[in-house]
Amino acid sequence: GEAITQSDKYRVHADQKVHRLEVINVTVEDSGEYSFVAQDTKATATLYVDIATSEPEAKHVEFVRKIYEPIHVSPGETATFELEISEDDVEGQWFRNEVTLTTSDKYRFEQVGGVRRLYISNVTLEDQGDYSFVANDAQTSVTLYVEVKYVEFRRKPMETVHVKPSEVATFEFEVTDQYKDVDVSWYRNEIRIETGDKYKVERDRCIHRLLIANTEEGDSGEYVFVAGETREVVTLYVEAAHVEMQRTIEAFEVVEYQTATLQFEIDEDVRAVQWLHNDKEIYAGEKYQMESEKRLHKLSIINITQDDAGNYTLVAGEARYTTTLIVKPAELELAAPQFTQTLKSHIVEAGEPIRFQGTVTGHPPPQISWLKNGQPIQQGDKYKFVTDGNTHTLLVIHSAIDDSAEYACVASNDVGMATSSAQLLVEGKLFSNTKYELVENKKINYFREIYSSH
Repeated sequence: GEAITQSDKYRVHADQKVHRLEVINVTVEDSGEYSFVAQDTKATATLYVDIATSEPEAKHVEFVRKIYEPIHVSPGETATFELEISEDDVEGQWFRNEVTLTTSDKYRFEQVGGVRRLYISNVTLEDQGDYSFVANDAQTSVTLYVEVKYVEFRRKPMETVHVKPSEVATFEFEVTDQYKDVDVSWYRNEIRIETGDKYKVERDRCIHRLLIANTEEGDSGEYVFVAGETREVVTLYVEAAHVEMQRTIEAFEVVEYQTATLQFEIDEDVRAVQWLHNDKEIYAGEKYQMESEKRLHKLSIINITQDDAGNYTLVAGEARYTTTLIVKPAELELAAPQFTQTLKSHIVEAGEPIRFQGTVTGHPPPQISWLKNGQPIQQGDKYKFVTDGNTHTLLVIHSAIDDSAEYACVASNDVGMATSSAQLLVEGKLFSNTKYELVENKKINYFREIYSSH
């Protein structure tokens, strides 16, 4: 025979082991043999339609009031569906996902005049879905949404969890049955955690777990469990690794102006280390260079002076290791300052920046001062001093006509003094009709007027 499918004529129902076929609006043409087939099982029944006793055509039904908007409830609440049809004596039928609903502890039906109601008790996330009502030729559907705001717990972890390095940290929450299907997320630093080599997210009905493998100090911090609007924070503390130095470095000596390198090797990988000089933390920069590669940690001290002498400490986890640096004076002959590169004179337009630069040697290293027409220059918005080894620079910012003058660099130490000077001419309206040339003399550079158009 021909297979029967769900339609306006036929309704197929399945409730666990019970299967039912409804033939709507039976006519004489519906008479015949009907068979149910399930794998190797077949059951057959014959329908006889007596013309004299056949029922009249079903009434036409219209909706007086329908449910137009989805219904939203929270777990544990009762969901109520209410509509109204035009025919009081037509009972109608409720369905969920095309399965007929029957009276039970979960579902209850009510009929008052043309009003039809469906009550769903103790709603859970499993009850979410589409529901429909059919009364003869009238049909309507509505969606039930079960919204989770705040979940209830049977069991939660401690607010703080302590583990040792390399151990597995486990956070476990158990929600009540009505929230067993709730969507759960884990976060760290506002970033959602996904299962991978480091993290494993597990779900076992009502139990939600986060496992953190091979923990280290960097894993310490807050982890957030999110379900609906519920946010639970658990703090993880990974104990500092117990570190012992494998190499002992005794106090050692270096000579001034050289670079010294301290090198420690420890017995475990510790990423976060500190370096201290006389118990004060020091940082990488022009003076200090720091390197770490697995268990090996290096500190380089550049251009050492007597101020760099003292104790240097490596802090790794709970361990501290200290060595002493002794700075010996450089075995150099005393020498008065001497300019190996002298200052150069300049002619510029007003507004241009000026750079005077000279290189001077001497031992002890000379002190440097700058003069303008024999008067000391103070560093500020107008003037900047730059030192790079033995090279010293004076920057004149945004030159003006009154910056025209003789500039000198004075280098002095305990042995003597040296001076290098140069002229600056800033051209503007004052010099608009006069031209100058630079005259280089062994002792001094100066400007000489070559012509005037007065």
